[in-house]
Amino acid sequence: MKLKKQINRVAKRIAAFINGLVPKNNKRVIFITNPDFTGNGMAFYEFLYKNHKEYELIWFLKEDMHGNGLSDGVRYVKQKSLRAICLYVRSKYIITTHNEMIGIKSKKQIYLSLWHGMPLKKIGYLADSEAGNMEAFPAERIATSEIMRAIIASSFKEDASKVHVLGQPRNDYLFNNINILEPKSGNHKKILYMPTFRKNTNNDDFSDGEGIDDNNFFRVKDFHLESLKQYLEKNNIVLYLKFHPFEEKLLPESIESDNIKVITSAYCKSKNIDVNSILAEIDLLITDYSSVYFDYLILNRPIVFLIPDLEEYSALRGGYTLEPVEYWMPGRKVLKQSEVIQELDHLLKSEDEFSLKRKEINSLINRYSDGKNCQRLYDKFFDGKTDA
Repeated sequence: MKLKKQINRVAKRIAAFINGLVPKNNKRVIFITNPDFTGNGMAFYEFLYKNHKEYELIWFLKEDMHGNGLSDGVRYVKQKSLRAICLYVRSKYIITTHNEMIGIKSKKQIYLSLWHGMPLKKIGYLADSEAGNMEAFPAERIATSEIMRAIIASSFKEDASKVHVLGQPRNDYLFNNINILEPKSGNHKKILYMPTFRKNTNNDDFSDGEGIDDNNFFRVKDFHLESLKQYLEKNNIVLYLKFHPFEEKLLPESIESDNIKVITSAYCKSKNIDVNSILAEIDLLITDYSSVYFDYLILNRPIVFLIPDLEEYSALRGGYTLEPVEYWMPGRKVLKQSEVIQELDHLLKSEDEFSLKRKEINSLINRYSDGKNCQRLYDKFFDGKTDA
């Protein structure tokens, strides 16, 4: 395995050298995200498409080319195809969310690794389960604060001067004033449950726990679907479930009702939206170790942390990037379904005692809360600039 990795590394260096010999189109931007057309890449693409028509925007997609939410006139090609390689080496800007094709970039290109969230769980070189598979390739990266800049730099062995505190493009969606979620009669509350994954259905070697057992999407010992449905109906609440793409297929269709709705990646794609546009409509977030709550802090709305496997998850990931982790979770920590309901009762009565704590943590995590992150990214690397 070590020899194979060394051969692969040499091959990438040769490809990067050849790439450096090819002239670049300073107005061409390549986008690669995982999943296709999502997250920070999608947000910045839409900014460029609306405000800077002088740039040629090209998407590299893994899935079928049709129905991906791409605007008219935007080119797209199949990832890893010969056509994609030819376009890649002739483009000045490469924008990704998972460091795609980073090993073959040249010094003549501006490679922007926007990543897909500021991490609470350890990633990259900080994570015991990932460090052995990492390769350190320099890139221009973003962060949301000085604290997150240090974490991103450490996670990828990046020079801190190449990690720029600009905010995440996807957080601009938090300021969208649009209605996405299907309305329900009455003045109902919208709650989103959005945890990070435990079971990686694409590669079990990178799982961080067990999959969903039957319909127990809370992963708690006292889970009872019918009583949950009754509580939601009685209190005029719609609970939306958004699971990581790795786990979407583990959710049984039987869990849905008038008061429980599943939001899938396919749904978001069909509506041409990012999940952060949905966050803008949510009254309360239930989550765990997912970076989604760092984004949601910007709105200063209630958060409930359902963390029945806190110690087990910590052991699997080798701890968290921010310790003690409980300090960085500005909301009630609960372990059972009954405790979730108890906390919802408190919050429905407007007994929100964590507002100031959320503001405190947000000030440490997010320097910017103004909806102008895309503009900052553009001002830093575009606007006639041809050098990183």
